[in-house]
Amino acid sequence: MSARGFSLIEATLSIVLVGMMASAALAVVAGARRTEQMAADRARAQLLAEEVLSEIAPLKYKEAGSLTIGIDASESTGNRNTWDDVDDADGCSEAPPKDRTGTVHPGLTGWKRAVKVEWVDALDILGIGVVDSGLKRVTVTVSKGGRVVLKAVLMRSAAREDYQ
Repeated sequence: MSARGFSLIEATLSIVLVGMMASAALAVVAGARRTEQMAADRARAQLLAEEVLSEIAPLKYKEAGSLTIGIDASESTGNRNTWDDVDDADGCSEAPPKDRTGTVHPGLTGWKRAVKVEWVDALDILGIGVVDSGLKRVTVTVSKGGRVVLKAVLMRSAAREDYQ
């Protein structure tokens, strides 16, 4: 009786099969890691958007006598402590994002947060108005590495001030 071993062909096929299974397993792990990173980025972006929106939401709809959107002479988009009405946030752009005092959030290199305030067409809330209709849309866009991760929107009405 002769001892039977693996032939060269059987050994080669086994190596190829194990290599294909390992390659497939690594692809699954890489995909799961990308998904995990995207979820973490989205959660971080949500916090960054909520941070600035929570500062804007309680502000007045507009300053008395103001006919335009944007900061007034005594205010700065770089200093959120000077904002006293919603449209003061228009044009604020931070890369990397900062807190209210202007201190850079650590670990956010490559991240950017930008704010846009615009009047809304009273008859088409998805459209942009050219005059003050009593409704403003505040859009915060958070991006990482030039790719938009999240857009958060706040609608602010002038009517709210009638109830305060």
